Amino acid sequence: MFWLAHIDTLTTSASTIKYRDDHTISGNNPLSSSVDIQTVIDQTTEWRKQNYMIVNSKKSTTLSISNIHNNRIPPPVTFNMVDKKLKSEHYTKFLRVIIDSHLTSSHHMDHIIEKTRLLMYSLIDFKRSQLSKHILKKLYETCIQPMILYVCPSWYSMPSQTQKNRVR
Repeated sequence: MFWLAHIDTLTTSASTIKYRDDHTISGNNPLSSSVDIQTVIDQTTEWRKQNYMIVNSKKSTTLSISNIHNNRIPPPVTFNMVDKKLKSEHYTKFLRVIIDSHLTSSHHMDHIIEKTRLLMYSLIDFKRSQLSKHILKKLYETCIQPMILYVCPSWYSMPSQTQKNRVR
């Protein structure tokens, strides 16, 4: 509770999302925006410094989002944090969901498939070793299903039917 009250003292001119130790700054096209993102980054960095919080510029990235239909990614804009250039990415993880520059879920789905693949193979091995169906079902429900269903409503409407079949 203290953290929520404390982080609420951080105010900027940009739209922000604050969650636990994550802080996301968002803005419109930096070339035409009334909000100067670099200024907001500097203000946030200074606030964290004044409040004895460590800023990890290696974990900080920028992501330029574009309309999927024009298939064009805007040129990256360079931002700095603590005198280090922030990486510009084509996709990034936001609250354990991977979003890309076109707001598609393909990277996220690939990530889920990779994470669950080994666990599924383990389940197959357990089945071969005559583990009961009840235990196999519990293993699936506790280890694999949560990975697949995590924030599913936010991304499941985006993929094609072929991509959805890969997850099933």
